Amino acid sequence: MPSNNKATINRRMFSVGLLLICGLSLIFSSVLAHSSAVDKLTSDEVVAKHLASIGSTEDIAAAHTRVATGATQARLRLTNTAVELSGPAQLASDGDKFLLAMVFQSNNYPHEKASFDGENQVIGVLTQGGRSPLGNFLSSQPSLMKHGLIGGVLSSAWPLYNLAKRNAKLSYSGMDKIDGKPVHRLKYVPRNTGDLIINLYFDATTFQHVRSQYEYVVSARQGGVAEASASQRDTRYKLVEEFTDFQATGKLMLPHTYTIDLTIEAPNRTQTMQWTINLQQFAFNETIDPKVFKG
Repeated sequence: MPSNNKATINRRMFSVGLLLICGLSLIFSSVLAHSSAVDKLTSDEVVAKHLASIGSTEDIAAAHTRVATGATQARLRLTNTAVELSGPAQLASDGDKFLLAMVFQSNNYPHEKASFDGENQVIGVLTQGGRSPLGNFLSSQPSLMKHGLIGGVLSSAWPLYNLAKRNAKLSYSGMDKIDGKPVHRLKYVPRNTGDLIINLYFDATTFQHVRSQYEYVVSARQGGVAEASASQRDTRYKLVEEFTDFQATGKLMLPHTYTIDLTIEAPNRTQTMQWTINLQQFAFNETIDPKVFKG
C-alpha cells in the first residue's frame, strides 16, 4: 500500500479517536455538572420540593387537625434481656399542638405519652414513678416538641410547613445515603438547644422526609465533678425517627409506618429501644378536645 494512503488512514483514525475522546469528555463534564448542581441545592429548594411531595399548599393548610391511629410494636433492650410489647397507638395534632400515645399490657411499662399544648409539653409518668428512657429524652430536649419536629409530616405542627414562624436556622448539609439510597440532609438549629444536633433527611428523588436524627452527649465530667477519672466515658444519646410506606391519604401523601429508635450509650452499658407504629386509620379536620394535649 502506498505510504500516502497509510498516512491518510492514520489521520482518519486519529480524527475519529479525537472526536470520541471529546464526546466522552463532554458527557463526563455534563454528568459532573449535574451532580454538582444537585449537591448545591439550597435549603429553600429542598423545602419547596419536600412540601410539593406532600400536597398542594391549599391541601396542606386545609388539614389543620389530624388523628392517626394504629398498632405499635416495641422492642426494648434495657438489660441483657430483650422485651417485646405491642398495643394501640395514636398521633393527634391541631396546629402547633401534638400528642403521641402508645399503650401496652405491662405493669412496668403501661404506656408512652408525650404531648404539647402549644405552650407546654407534658411527658407521661409511669405507674411506679419516673419516666421511660424515651420520656426522659423528650423531657430533656423540649425544643423537639415545641418546634413540632416529633412525628414529622404526620403532624400539623411540622416546622417546615411554616418555617418563617419558627425561631430556627435551617441549612443544607449535602448528600448522604440511607439504606443505599441517596438523600439530602438539612441541619435544623433551634435557638437555645445547647449541644443537641438535629439532622433532617429527604429522599433525593421524591423529596419525602424519611428520617430525623437527634443526638447529644452528656460529659462524664458534667456537673462539676473535677476529680472524675480520665477513664470515664461520656454518655451518648441518639433518637432516630424513620418514615416509610408513603401512601395517598386524603389529599396528602403521608407515611403509614413510623419508627422511633433510641440508643443510649452509657459507660457501663448500651440500651436500645425501638417502637414501630403501623398507622391504619386517618381522620382530618375533626374537632379535638384541647384537654387531649394537656396530659
